Amino acid sequence: MAPNTPVRAAHRDPKKQKSSSTKKEKVFHPDSRKAGQMNRKAVRKEKMDNLTKKRKNKAQDSADFHGLFFDVLPPDVEALSLDQLHQIIHDSWLIRNDAELEAERAERRKGRPKSMREMNLEQVRLRDNETYRTGLDVIDLTDPLTLALFRRWDQSDPAYLETLQCIRVNSANLSFSKICKVGKHGAYPISQEDSPLAQEDAAMDLDKVS
Repeated sequence: MAPNTPVRAAHRDPKKQKSSSTKKEKVFHPDSRKAGQMNRKAVRKEKMDNLTKKRKNKAQDSADFHGLFFDVLPPDVEALSLDQLHQIIHDSWLIRNDAELEAERAERRKGRPKSMREMNLEQVRLRDNETYRTGLDVIDLTDPLTLALFRRWDQSDPAYLETLQCIRVNSANLSFSKICKVGKHGAYPISQEDSPLAQEDAAMDLDKVS
């Protein structure tokens, strides 16, 4: 029997192998039109990412805020009066941090500086009061349809709140209210989507990303 003849491995040029496996990245001159297009695309993507992040944070803040209203809604009313709405704002929202703030003050020894937590809580109180004085946006619980839709909220989906009608109220004039965002839920009349306020909201969304 003839001895086994060793098989030689095919010779590969390491230079050719390296050049074929390595992809060359295209480099554009900084002042070229292509480089400008890529830069504008990157800037737009960054703006879109930032806008998405802000929207998520805003949606979660809205859910936390309206969760306070959801928990104290009277079960047997079809709509709140403005007085009832203001009462909830005061009793459930404005004073939500008062107990913790008082505890921070009680724990502080006489002559000692305020803790960071105490200062933050005081700033939140001042900001909330100023927002309420100048105009606070809230789900329109004075509207029977909106209140009925609000009761269906499972408190786990912030996006659902974005479909409900909102009004603006303030502490300077307790009898004042104004629709600041039209409802987009399918239960609302279709004509609401075509209202000037709805078109204005859509235009503002486009401006944010342009």
